[in-house]
Amino acid sequence: MKRFLVLLSVLAMVALVACATPTPTPAPTPTPVPKPTEAPKPTTAPTPVPPTATAVPPTATPVKETKLTILHTNDTHGHLDAFRIAEFPNPVGGVARRATMIAQIRKETPNVLLVDGGDVHQGILIADTYKGEPDIKFMNAMGYDAMGLGNHDVDYGWATFQARKDAAKFPILSANLVISATNKPALTSYVIKQVGDVKIALTSFGGPDFKSLVKQEFVPDMKFEDPIVSAKALVPELRKQADLVVVLGHELVSDDKKLAEAVPGIDIIIGAHEHARLNEIVKVGNTMLVEAWQFGAFLGRLDLTIRAGKIADAKYQLVPVANSITPDAAIDAEVKSLVAKMKEQNQARFVVLGEATADITDTNLRTQEAAIGNFATDVMRMESKADIAVSTASSFLSSIFKGPITVNDYMEAIPYKNTLVTSQLTGAQVKQLLELCAKNIGAGAFCQLSGASFTINKGIVEDIKVGGAALDAAKTYTVATTNYQGGVAAGFKDIFQTGKNYTDSGKDVNELIMNYIKAQKQVSAKVEGRITIK
Repeated sequence: MKRFLVLLSVLAMVALVACATPTPTPAPTPTPVPKPTEAPKPTTAPTPVPPTATAVPPTATPVKETKLTILHTNDTHGHLDAFRIAEFPNPVGGVARRATMIAQIRKETPNVLLVDGGDVHQGILIADTYKGEPDIKFMNAMGYDAMGLGNHDVDYGWATFQARKDAAKFPILSANLVISATNKPALTSYVIKQVGDVKIALTSFGGPDFKSLVKQEFVPDMKFEDPIVSAKALVPELRKQADLVVVLGHELVSDDKKLAEAVPGIDIIIGAHEHARLNEIVKVGNTMLVEAWQFGAFLGRLDLTIRAGKIADAKYQLVPVANSITPDAAIDAEVKSLVAKMKEQNQARFVVLGEATADITDTNLRTQEAAIGNFATDVMRMESKADIAVSTASSFLSSIFKGPITVNDYMEAIPYKNTLVTSQLTGAQVKQLLELCAKNIGAGAFCQLSGASFTINKGIVEDIKVGGAALDAAKTYTVATTNYQGGVAAGFKDIFQTGKNYTDSGKDVNELIMNYIKAQKQVSAKVEGRITIK
């Protein structure tokens, strides 16, 4: 009986152990009975991990990520009100609609930086009437964080510029305008902005052409230093203070690229000066370059993802300041009042000169032949009795649209005051001139012309004709241009000045063209095949 009880006790223990240890699938052999001193080891099923998940060690610190949106404008040149451009049926731009867009983006995106690349002043009648005072006021209302100094921002004299600078609730930056006697900065060189978790160093450099473009009387006792030299000294210091270094570069795109190549450590160059329409980011090494055309027709938007103080992702777009956007009511009312007063004070600017029988457009002005370029250079060639007339794309800022042409309509399209000059160039020099134009395709130094035609075949100039006949390298041709191209513009002046009998007529080009419109009463121009791109 005692042996029976012991056997029964052992069997009960085996049953208990079997129940305590789950075995999903019965083993083909009996489970061994553990010794009485051994406790059964519990088993724990692993936690499933989704296939796309990345296992993170419990002690790892998540990488901090910040979304940053940089909004930017450049070369607005006093365009407070909406205006027409060839590709849109309705007017675009205007500070009232821009204000609405910026306010809406700020509601959607917490970390926004708003900057301007310069040349807020000068260019059209409303700018000249109020000398930039309302522009700064509206920029204050929109909450701009900084602005770079443009060459035209001092066109009304240094005292007027100082008044605008003092009224601005944001810094107007220039790192290479210095006081001649001390070489100390004449303006704020840079500013550090904290946007969310990101520290951003903002600075600005005027281009190497500022020395010739800006009249000394506008910057008394000051001088512009070479932007690359200034940047090499400043940028390393900015890198110590900020996560990102952003340059407001008021210079040609080609000079922006040279700056990026020569000076490591610049994350972003927000361009201005050339009125370049960059629809996507241009990469130069580790530097991103963007630019938003002109007049506030578009708002540049650069959306960045910042991880551990570095740009991890970037998306860019030019957003049209479209007619469909509801304008800010208060700003819109003030702009309308300013426009009405301007017209009342400048009635002569709204006298009708004649009529355009069709749109004389500036479409593709910097990459192809354009109607506005044909129109102006035809008059220049006729008035100078030259064989060829040439003008760079930067001479033209807008189209002349079908209908009555007022003085103001004309001046908004071709605003710059220049005189008509001629030089006698050999055929070889004419070829050199057209090669310079071809080299600058897409830029302000691309050419429009009259009296000649040529082809650009993968960057090579060929099939040059003058008056319908093939170019003769040894023959001398009279070539007309403006005193800016002939005496100031880099590359162009060298060709014209080395020609024979360089002559400045003293005649205002704009007066000549406006008188032509008056005499003709009806005018038109079209693309005729003067420039062929292959």
